[in-house]
Amino acid sequence: MGILLRFPLAFSFLVAGCDQDLGFINKDSSAEIDETNLDTSEEVATPPTNIAGTYLVGESYERDGSFYVSISLANSQTDEDYILQTGESISWRIEGDLQPDAITGLDSTRLTMKFIGTAVEMKARAMAIHVFMSFKDSNNSTETSEFTVGETLSSLPEVDSEEPLTDPVASRYWRFVVTSLNGNEGGQVALINMDLKLNGGDYVASTMTSANSGSIGGESVALVSASSSLSEDTSWLAFNGDTLASLWVSEPAYGATAPFDHVEYAQWIQMDFGPGNEQSVTGYRLQTGASGPHINMCPDSGHWEYSSDGANWIMAVGSELVTTCAGFNDTFFGPDF
Repeated sequence: MGILLRFPLAFSFLVAGCDQDLGFINKDSSAEIDETNLDTSEEVATPPTNIAGTYLVGESYERDGSFYVSISLANSQTDEDYILQTGESISWRIEGDLQPDAITGLDSTRLTMKFIGTAVEMKARAMAIHVFMSFKDSNNSTETSEFTVGETLSSLPEVDSEEPLTDPVASRYWRFVVTSLNGNEGGQVALINMDLKLNGGDYVASTMTSANSGSIGGESVALVSASSSLSEDTSWLAFNGDTLASLWVSEPAYGATAPFDHVEYAQWIQMDFGPGNEQSVTGYRLQTGASGPHINMCPDSGHWEYSSDGANWIMAVGSELVTTCAGFNDTFFGPDF
């Protein structure tokens, strides 16, 4: 198991050395941590007062030239990310001189920020970012907690390892989040086809015949959905194997000028593999449309997220899209991860 120390709020400090899903310390590492060297004088981030039995914990790591910070609202009994109950909701916002190059989980119990640069370059400035977490309980009462990123992290000693702690875990829900486009044509995403690698295998053509019938990556899918679709729900058309005509087009959501980032919420396309059918997405390829405006509706920045409940999402590290379409009917690839 990886080295991850977490303490309930009754203690005077929180400790988090690596992320159980996204960290970079080797799970098999024999490195020992001397708890007597931990700094317990730092301020501690606390959740809003209207959510009991939880604590806040931050985790940081470096991978592939980028520095990541993840802050979680954790369940004090299970030490896992808190699962929102009926009527509850959460939102995050940040303020600071340093802005992340990518951010996910703004409405879930885990917030993840990516900074392009090494930990040496980014960590000190990232620690000073102010975070505001608002929690609305089932009685419709909203409370907000303010803290810095640094107040959620510990002073654990560095472990010299480049090996990821874990690969993305097999999960029921996966979604591809499009954070920017390669151009502007109404500020919409257009995908005519997407094929996946699952569980380290090779690409298998998608065969969806409706939103709730067919397969992706060779595995049956219970439901394909999206954050939005132009007119009727067309999300499943990105997985029907037709590489010439039918496609998913989102509602307008991206800026009219470069870098064509999402204006408010990034659009996403999601698959539910169904109960007891957890999968790991480990690679993906995309195809742009065949004509007209589709050349300016390709994702040029995005990533994958996974979830066990369809509400709380974790970014799959190493899944970030780093290329885009080069022409009509062009197939372009995300990384294997």
